[in-house]
Amino acid sequence: PGRIRVPVATGIALARSLSRAFGIDLRLKWPNDLLSREKKVGGILVEGRVLPDGSGYVVVGLGLNVRATRAELDALGLPAATSLALEGAAAASIEGDAPFVAVLDALDAALGEEIGDLPAAFAEVTIHRPGDLLEVRDGETTVSGRYAGLTKDGLLRLESESGVAELVSGDVTVF
Repeated sequence: PGRIRVPVATGIALARSLSRAFGIDLRLKWPNDLLSREKKVGGILVEGRVLPDGSGYVVVGLGLNVRATRAELDALGLPAATSLALEGAAAASIEGDAPFVAVLDALDAALGEEIGDLPAAFAEVTIHRPGDLLEVRDGETTVSGRYAGLTKDGLLRLESESGVAELVSGDVTVF
């Protein structure tokens, strides 16, 4: 369960904190993309390991498009991407080391915050709405269905004619 709960909880904390820090509405696309007005502004990668003695660790990586221009993103072949600057973040919030400080503050806040009701917390920050048609690819497998929220552990629930699928990983390619 922690395999997906930690990345989703991290995404929730970052979406909340970074929205406040930059003054723009950041939404989470399950499980790990930060969007502004349906365009990707950042991505989160969480990797963890459990060691033989039962201890473990988690490493969180975050890529954030801070000041990229539309021309730069288009030249890179990224029409579905945006940046904090393009989305209207206050100039002072994206100058110098301010974005780095905002990310560290967000992660620090996340470490002290226990998200009890993960599905409800995700619902507050997600781009997905109940009934939205989603398509999720995981390797060679594609699953389609209507968004039905998350499980208590952060698995994505999709309803289809064949029942409810609970997905632990994948890339939401249609939303």
